[in-house]
Amino acid sequence: MSNPYTLVFGQPPSELIERTAQAEKIISDFSQERPANYLNLITGIRGSGKTVFLTQIAHRLASSKDWIIVDLNPQRDLLQRLAAKLDSHRSLHRLFAEAGINLRAFGLGVELRGVPPVTDIEEALIRMLRSIKKEKKRVLITIDEAGNSKNMRIFASAYQILLREDLPVFLLMTGLYKNIDRLRNADGMTFLERAPRTVLHPLAYEQIIKNYIETLGISQEKATRLARLSRGYAFAFQTIGYFFWENQSDEERRLSAPETISMNLRIGKSGRSCLLRIRKWCAQLRKFLPVMWRRSVKSSATPRTSSILTETGC
Repeated sequence: MSNPYTLVFGQPPSELIERTAQAEKIISDFSQERPANYLNLITGIRGSGKTVFLTQIAHRLASSKDWIIVDLNPQRDLLQRLAAKLDSHRSLHRLFAEAGINLRAFGLGVELRGVPPVTDIEEALIRMLRSIKKEKKRVLITIDEAGNSKNMRIFASAYQILLREDLPVFLLMTGLYKNIDRLRNADGMTFLERAPRTVLHPLAYEQIIKNYIETLGISQEKATRLARLSRGYAFAFQTIGYFFWENQSDEERRLSAPETISMNLRIGKSGRSCLLRIRKWCAQLRKFLPVMWRRSVKSSATPRTSSILTETGC
């Protein structure tokens, strides 16, 4: 059996503690007949699960025939790439041709005789999205790791125009606190100040403990110790689970009675040194965690979690 945890940033792992309530809120807002919000900014510290959260929402909406998902790279020409990705969609390529939208000026679409090419990218997008609206479909644009770059500012300004045209285009962006704030405070970005923000706080200790018990087949005591090391940090949750799994033997993974595993027994080949390595790694990790993160752990803790933090001096 392969390791259910991952060390790769942004890759949805097999074992995942979902932020169901936050995801459902965004999906519900975007799915309304007359949405009050067309964009959402997802923020958090590095490794808090922003990319995975973004991917989850995109996959959920992609399962509906009413949604077209477009992933954009913030380092490239976002308007040009949006037009290109919409045109590359099988059903949309035919739709744009039938609507007489000549995109040859941008190297897209097919040559339409007698139809002058559209030469302005914003006008091209407006026409494309109007055609999509007639088909009663919606477009979700996802941008991971957005920041205050020239490309992003140009795109954000154009996005305001698309919204004023009452077009069905939604935007979901992730970014570090400081990067999102810099973009929001840039000239002409006032509308982003009113945009809803989804802040990814630390994972609940109880959820981490439950996951480790069920996935790793370990005792409540051992799972609690590992959860405390993670401090609710999503990437730490994955990393600790990954290394603990790698240091278990196949026989230990098959155990169905976690209480039979004692903290004094060897854990695979590495034994207790595995826990020591994890503890050392987490100690180094915590040096880089913002004070804001540690405070948010305590402020969002349930009574049971608070007792755990008190016992360990966190």
